[in-house]
Amino acid sequence: MVALSESRLPTPESVCSAYVKSFPSAGKLSVDAAATDGDLLTLRTPTCSFAIALVRGAIPASELSGPCAAAWYWPEAADTLKQHRGHLLITASSSSSDAIELMLALTRVVASVAQSAPALGIFLAGAKQVHKVEDFVSEAEGATRELLPLYLWIRFTLSEQGDGTTTLYTTGLADLELMEVEFPRAQLDPQTLMDRAFNIAHYLLDHGAVLENGHTIGISADEKFKVVHAPSLNDPERLVYQLKQS
Repeated sequence: MVALSESRLPTPESVCSAYVKSFPSAGKLSVDAAATDGDLLTLRTPTCSFAIALVRGAIPASELSGPCAAAWYWPEAADTLKQHRGHLLITASSSSSDAIELMLALTRVVASVAQSAPALGIFLAGAKQVHKVEDFVSEAEGATRELLPLYLWIRFTLSEQGDGTTTLYTTGLADLELMEVEFPRAQLDPQTLMDRAFNIAHYLLDHGAVLENGHTIGISADEKFKVVHAPSLNDPERLVYQLKQS
């Protein structure tokens, strides 16, 4: 979703122009005139279709409050987004692209739309994460299949425990057709733990759901984690990858 200071669709020409400027090697983005009407704009690339719907109302504050509070990288998030008056809901579909290719394509279109509209910020509901427009566009422009913009797509949440350990859990991998990752009570410093989680998430996206229950994965020569398919610490009804130091 793209939060707007005023409720209006960008022109299709402006979106396509921003797309060409930001992603010159991504191929052509064109307008599906037959499916564009009123508060709906439909665009397509050779492999994907995108629907951009104008919602003349704010994103519910209950959905934004948690992500804004967690956005340490954008301290002004709450104050900025409380000004929005409408939003654009952007969806993507494809009969040939896999989940990662589709998410990359969607990320490019969202960046192009945000540059063409009175955008205040971007909200990824699946990841429960908000982003400043300029940061989102910059990350999107540098994204490739080999260098995925995981900090846009996935929220890595750290939680300090009373025994001095740190728990980390991800939000957003489910949108990419994978189980979420959790590191319960890890004895690593927060930055190292973030690095490990980022690398594991990228590994899963590169190779698929290859972390089998009971197996051990080596992060370094001296650091190994046992993989357990277990109920999530946050939602016991959902199965996740739990990585426990061994």
